[in-house]
Amino acid sequence: MLFSTTQILTYAGPPLLGALIGYLTNKVAIRMLFRPLNPWYILGKRVPMTPGIIPSKRHELAENIGDMVGEKLLTATDIGTALSAEPFQDHLYQIVDDQVQDILVRDLGPIQTVIPRHFRPMPESASEP
Repeated sequence: MLFSTTQILTYAGPPLLGALIGYLTNKVAIRMLFRPLNPWYILGKRVPMTPGIIPSKRHELAENIGDMVGEKLLTATDIGTALSAEPFQDHLYQIVDDQVQDILVRDLGPIQTVIPRHFRPMPESASEP
């Protein structure tokens, strides 16, 4: 036999035990960050670390993330540049024009029925003597 059980446990035991302890403490720590969602009370006293850190600070966290995105990732200058680009302007104009035309046709009918008769162009055959 190459190694005895005692030798294997002597050399492999401490790292395996350390890995198990590390796994369990990390699992507890991560769980404590996100759970519980609501505070716990025992005999009318709030249990410390409830709710978890992230649920209890979610409003501050959301505000800070929003500020960071607004300042670093997507600045007002970037948005202004994107909105003033020619392809975007053309695309936006086309979308708005299509929507307005659809609304006008749906609500008012064809444009010829909306224009008073005396403002309508005369057919060419009627204007010739």
